[in-house]
Amino acid sequence: MLVSLPCVEEPGCLPGHQAPKLPPALPRAHAHLVLAARRYKAGRSPHAGDGELQARGAIAQGRELPLAREADSYIRFRLEVLRLLLEWRRVAKIIAKAAREVLGGQVEVYAFGGAVEGRLTADSDLDIALVVPRRASEARIIAAILKRAEREGVPWWFPAELHLMTREEMDMLARGGARFVRIEP
Repeated sequence: MLVSLPCVEEPGCLPGHQAPKLPPALPRAHAHLVLAARRYKAGRSPHAGDGELQARGAIAQGRELPLAREADSYIRFRLEVLRLLLEWRRVAKIIAKAAREVLGGQVEVYAFGGAVEGRLTADSDLDIALVVPRRASEARIIAAILKRAEREGVPWWFPAELHLMTREEMDMLARGGARFVRIEP
C-alpha cells in the first residue's frame, strides 16, 4: 500500500505539494530524497527545475510518478535499505545470535549510534558493539558473524558495522556521549 504524505518544508516547495507516494512506514523527510536522487541520477542539479515543478504538480494531483528508469532502481534499493534500517531491533537480534554462535557466551552485544538515537536516514548504518573480555583477530571474527547473520536472513548488503571492543573501550565511548542498548537474541 502506498500513501501520499504532505510535503516537508523545503526551499522552493510549492504550496499544497504532496510528497511522492511512499510506503507508510517511511519518514516524511525521505520524500525529497526520492526526488533529489532522481534529479541527481538524471545528471541534473538536486534543486528543483521546470521539469521538477511539473513532477511536483503531478504528485499534488495524486498521480504517481512512474518508476521505470534505471535510476529509479537505485531509489527503490535505498528505500529498501531504509525499510530494513527501521527494523533495526530485529536485525540486531539476528546479528547478536550469530555473534554468540561464533564467540560463545563471552560476548555482550549492544546497538549504538544513529539507530539508538533516532537519527536514521537512508544513508545510515547499524552500529553493533561486540564487547569481549579481550581483543582478538577482528577481521575473521566479524566475517564469520556476518556470514552466519546472512544465513539467518540479513541481506549481504545490509549496512551493519560491527565493532569488536573491550568493556573499557565501550565505557570510554559512553563517557563521550554514546548511548548503548543491549541486544538479547
